[in-house]
Amino acid sequence: MKTSSFLLLAFASLYLCCSCKKNSTNNTNGINIYFTGTYSSNVNSAAGNVGIYWKNGIATLLPPISGNGTVVDGIAFAGNDMCLVGYFGNNFGYWRNGTSYPLLMSNSYLSAITTVGNDVYTAGYIGGVVTDTTKFTTADFPVYFKNDSMTILSPHALSGVASAITAVGNDVYIAGYTVYSRLARCTYWKNNQEILLADTAKASFASGIAVVGSDVYVIGAIIDPSTLNRMATCWKNGTEVILEKTPGMVYTASAITINGNDVYIAGEMINPISGSGGTPLYWKNGKAVILDGDAGTIYNTTCIAVGDTDVYVGGYISTPISGTGNFHKVAACWKNGALTKLSTGGATGDGIVTSVALRE
Repeated sequence: MKTSSFLLLAFASLYLCCSCKKNSTNNTNGINIYFTGTYSSNVNSAAGNVGIYWKNGIATLLPPISGNGTVVDGIAFAGNDMCLVGYFGNNFGYWRNGTSYPLLMSNSYLSAITTVGNDVYTAGYIGGVVTDTTKFTTADFPVYFKNDSMTILSPHALSGVASAITAVGNDVYIAGYTVYSRLARCTYWKNNQEILLADTAKASFASGIAVVGSDVYVIGAIIDPSTLNRMATCWKNGTEVILEKTPGMVYTASAITINGNDVYIAGEMINPISGSGGTPLYWKNGKAVILDGDAGTIYNTTCIAVGDTDVYVGGYISTPISGTGNFHKVAACWKNGALTKLSTGGATGDGIVTSVALRE
């Protein structure tokens, strides 16, 4: 199914980091640090999107395919092959060492990726599935691909989405949500077997999953029905784990990783009354660690990884554009709490970081 290839060497890799503190994307202890992301110069056109990845702070752009822009949402390695999941040429799919493999059309979505040996697994949802031919009702369904072979998860649900994927040995774990009645319910799947989390009285969804030994950690949010605020939540083997929080604040949980016996979760803290924030943070074993940031500026975290004793978090900074109600976004990362604005690599517009990977 491969259709096109970009020549990475044809695009200059630029290192123009504007750093609040130096060296937060440098190679340390022999570990290479990869972040992925997207820049958007035109919110009304997919052609304005430019996928990007950074290796130790050096940016490489992914050029348009068939006149359409590119988006990168995740990264994984199969041996020495770099695999990226995202959007290109009006399709969702993945790149492997620069060759693109389209899997789904643009009414669907793929945003998560992992590898097992030489196989590439991607997850997301397939959109526009007709569920009632008499009423022309359509819905989204969670799916994953093993290379180019698609599996629909929870086919008897009314709808659903797969948002995260990981693998341990030959076991594949996917997290997301399903809808069986009125509300979405946080769900994960182990080798296609569905496990429902949270209760049925509140909407919930998953944003990340990690596995160590026989323990399965799923993060996401429960929606408070009285305020509609998201409550950051972690489940370990189906049991809710308490995350340190300040009373009155709203928290989100965006990504999870495990290093040895330590569990790290990235997120933000938001003041629901003033609307200020979000304040970037991560939890280590349930205890909150605040990251660098300026008061009144909005920060979002999207990913987290740990190498040796170094903690890397990716995300973006949102700055209000005066008189418009819109925000300008700048791709950013933190190393051990120190903030760095990543180079654009020549791209223009709003930039975000979407995923991170560490590799020796």
